[in-house]
Amino acid sequence: MPSDLFYGNPQAAWLTLLLFPLIYILWVVFYARRKSLSQFADPKSLSTVLIRRSLVLFWLKTLALFLCWIFAVIALMWPKGNAHYPEEDLPKPSKSKEVAVNLRLRPHEIILLMDSSASMAVPDSRNGASRLDYAKDIADLLVSRLNGETVSLYAFTEDVTQLSPPTPDYLYVRLMLRELQINEGGTAGTSLTNAMHEIQRLYLSKPSSKLLTVILLSDGEDNSILDAQGGPRQTLIENLVKEIDGPGARSLRILTVGMGTPQGGEIPKFSYQGHAVHSVQNSLLLQALAAKGRGTYFNANDYTSENIVTQLQEAMAQDNPYLQDQEIPGTAFLPPEESLIYSTYFQIPLGIAILLLTFYLFAPDSRFLLSKLGLWIFVFFPFYLQGSLVDDNMLEAARYVESKQYNRARAIYNALLAAPLPQWQKEIIGYDIGTTYLLGSQPDKALTQYAKIILEGHPFPPLARNVKTNMALAYYNYANQQTFKDADDYRQALFYLQEGLESLKAAKAADCVLNKAEGGASCGESLDLNELQAALEGKSALYQKEYALRQMQEAALNAASVNAHDLLPNTPQRILEVAFDLQRQALTLNRLKTTMRSGENWQQTQSAAIKAADQFTPQVLRFQKAQFSDFNLDQKERCQAHPWDQVMPLFQEGYAAALDGLKGKMTAQELALTKWRQALALFKQPKSSFGGGCEGGGGGGGGGAQQQKVKEQQALRSIEEMETMDRKPQGTPAIQVQGVKPW
Repeated sequence: MPSDLFYGNPQAAWLTLLLFPLIYILWVVFYARRKSLSQFADPKSLSTVLIRRSLVLFWLKTLALFLCWIFAVIALMWPKGNAHYPEEDLPKPSKSKEVAVNLRLRPHEIILLMDSSASMAVPDSRNGASRLDYAKDIADLLVSRLNGETVSLYAFTEDVTQLSPPTPDYLYVRLMLRELQINEGGTAGTSLTNAMHEIQRLYLSKPSSKLLTVILLSDGEDNSILDAQGGPRQTLIENLVKEIDGPGARSLRILTVGMGTPQGGEIPKFSYQGHAVHSVQNSLLLQALAAKGRGTYFNANDYTSENIVTQLQEAMAQDNPYLQDQEIPGTAFLPPEESLIYSTYFQIPLGIAILLLTFYLFAPDSRFLLSKLGLWIFVFFPFYLQGSLVDDNMLEAARYVESKQYNRARAIYNALLAAPLPQWQKEIIGYDIGTTYLLGSQPDKALTQYAKIILEGHPFPPLARNVKTNMALAYYNYANQQTFKDADDYRQALFYLQEGLESLKAAKAADCVLNKAEGGASCGESLDLNELQAALEGKSALYQKEYALRQMQEAALNAASVNAHDLLPNTPQRILEVAFDLQRQALTLNRLKTTMRSGENWQQTQSAAIKAADQFTPQVLRFQKAQFSDFNLDQKERCQAHPWDQVMPLFQEGYAAALDGLKGKMTAQELALTKWRQALALFKQPKSSFGGGCEGGGGGGGGGAQQQKVKEQQALRSIEEMETMDRKPQGTPAIQVQGVKPW
């Protein structure tokens, strides 16, 4: 037994007083039985008729009952001892033999400050989501990745509303985030000043060794500050920044996330004096707060929710997580007493109590029958010891899981798997191993472990539901751990989310079977499973949109990267078709640049369209010369004039518009598409502009024929002039067209 043994529930010792009523009851039963037997015959005659009861066994059984009660009370008193620290809290040996530094983990509180004013309803975030919905998505993902920190949640409009006190219960905070609405607390308006004043009052008014990280998610609009101008406005901004001063500000870090765009949008279902209200992102206040609070400002639309949470975690990790006490030569301080964990010993008195109760209930009153029962007691006892050993190890592993020492917990579980246990019990232990991987943010290993569990025919019905539920959760976490650099990452994430939905479907089926087995008339709805389904479906819809956008972006980049000479080997029509397709892709990417960080991709595609179009005019001349090389001069000029006298003006107008499209003008890009579409239509159904042998019509005569011939010759010369101009060196693709061609 440990030398530091103590009892976690010493009040249970009062139950030993019940021994006195128990003694009285047994005494009454003993004499009542003797009295009832004496009515049939005298004691000497009864001894010859009945099997003689052993008085020794009677008193032994009575003593066993008394001792059973005493040991049961001791077990209820919860004996503990063998105090020790978790492995990560133990001080590390100092490399210096002269000085050992005491390192203790500092408590860390995350303060989520959410702007819930009406302007947060503007849908100008990524993928068209409202500012508040995107802020909630970022905050929810951040809370899900916390590991040991406490977190509190506040929403502010004109006033500040506390939605969650500081707590390590991340599920509760995420549920409160999900319920957060516009104008939370029933108050309209926006006041960053009041919000920061409340933070100062609650956290900065006195010194503290606790790390504080304020994560402010807002569009930066403050009614009182934005309405002011000039000097008064600057004074109000300085007063706002001064709110974060105080004795506790040394351990404070403020990270601000700007929601929305500088262009902004109208607030839905909101008007002022009969007019719609336009709201924009104001990053000035947010940047000032981040600079004063040793933090960083992030523009939310520049990141996915996964990327911005990663950036926030890296910023939070900049502070030293340890408390450093005064250096004392040759000594190292231990962690605080609250970090101690104790071994529990209630199993020992409880096991003894069960053995004594078994002896009292099943031991016969005759010595003869007792000798026959002794063999069964000998056989039963090893099995009891094995069960007790498994229970002790499982409890020890559970304590390691609670203290987040998952490797040590898995070592115990793996040792139990090597023991001669029933298969159904090994499946449960395998489930526990998978859960340690899931809690340790290793969903891939958790899925591998869960796949090994044989659920069919298992005697423990909840196991199937629990395994499938955790598999769905593991798939959800695994999907969110993708790097999301390209479309393949989003496709992989969508695959994991779909697998998660399939596992969740199996979990619901198992839950239905369990409800019916417990006597339910129908399958009940599990709130936890429904919430997990909503999370899986929500992420799947979000990633599906991102996947479609990335596919379109990568398709345009691939098209733009192909050499125009490889694409354009044959006819002028094919050249114009390729230029038309590239122009259409450039217009699409230009339209998407407000919702997707496409960078210069649309400009690259626009340049590729112009580069492809540069091959059109030379190819027209080469094509015509090769096509009509056997014709006489009159026929050649006549055939070369049509349909180019109609196609070339349309092409040149589209080319000039495409050059103008490099400036980002979508109207110019649309005009280029229109003109080139009309030119392509002439290839399929050319209009006949003259009569002659080449086109199959009758030749004209007189002055009309002479005028037609002059027109044809002008068209041919125009084509040659264009080829000559296109061969001249050019500076940049963005050429300003100064004139038009002769037609």
